[in-house]
Amino acid sequence: MTELFRNADVLVRLCGGFSQEQCVVTFASFTNDQRVDRPGFAEDFLAGEGIDAIHVITRDNRWYDYPAIGKVLEAIRHSAVGYARIATYGSSMGGFAALHFAGHVGAQTAIAISPQFSAVRQQVPFETRWKRERRKLKFPAVGSSPVASQYVFYDPAHPIDARHVALFSAQSPVIPVPVRHGGHPVGSVLAECGLLKSAIRECLSGKLDVPALLTNLRQTRRNSSQFLWALADALSDAHLPTKLRLLELSVAALRTDHSLRRLAMAHFRLGDVDRAEEFLREALATPTPDIRCWIDLIDLLNVSTRYMEAAEILAMLKQRYPGNPLVRERLTRQAFRRLGLQRPYFAAKALWLGNRRPASP
Repeated sequence: MTELFRNADVLVRLCGGFSQEQCVVTFASFTNDQRVDRPGFAEDFLAGEGIDAIHVITRDNRWYDYPAIGKVLEAIRHSAVGYARIATYGSSMGGFAALHFAGHVGAQTAIAISPQFSAVRQQVPFETRWKRERRKLKFPAVGSSPVASQYVFYDPAHPIDARHVALFSAQSPVIPVPVRHGGHPVGSVLAECGLLKSAIRECLSGKLDVPALLTNLRQTRRNSSQFLWALADALSDAHLPTKLRLLELSVAALRTDHSLRRLAMAHFRLGDVDRAEEFLREALATPTPDIRCWIDLIDLLNVSTRYMEAAEILAMLKQRYPGNPLVRERLTRQAFRRLGLQRPYFAAKALWLGNRRPASP
């Protein structure tokens, strides 16, 4: 491994030595792991395929809105110049970068899974996710540089993701791969059905057979945990019993921290706090549980007025994840609760996140 760039926010490293035939530049997705020394996106897959890769790994979730992003892309382009073929690859936030920055790094192909066209309020007023992370974002310092061959995997039944893809299509031609009821991101359902690796190989060779891929997916997705969750997610809370059954099937298909957490929160919304806690604690017993499982457990304990237990977990998370925004927010809530000001806190937060109108570009 060779470091190409490093600062407090971004690490770029080359994992190579296989061949000068091809290089794939990957961009990190949204993460709660603030270590820049973690593995890059698709690092194991690309190394297993014997493909040189340059991995861009970020400390936080700013959609690559960094002052040094121009230097990052310049370093990548300089290091990749000797390769016969260059591609970019990313998912969600990483897909945003893979499509927008492909031309800047000298790529001929871009592969994006469930990408955002932008995270800036003024550009995508329909986007309602990641409010905490997006509220300080500015217009990118580096403009978009799309390439001729752009593969975009997405869920056309996901109303927000579909609008992002429509904006990409309006900017430049894309090769759409509509993975219906794949959820966000759709890479999970493709991986669970054993189709993701072959699909990426075909994209890298320029030979992706989209109709054949989608036919294979329809034949295998009924046993996919992600597919079952996406069906449940499409239902409103007016259909909670049906949603709960689909989530139970999702857990039966693949018992992970994510599937268990989703089932736990459905029980919580139905008022079954004990079952919700049971599934959250099972999620936390998995090998590498997402921090959101801890956060949900803290919220559940506070609702149950088990404040001391919640405070102990929060103190542990503060040590384990210093500076994490989810932890910081719960620490703030804890302080307001102890002062008897929790209601004013939530009212102010709702005003800030829900009622702010985007300024004119």
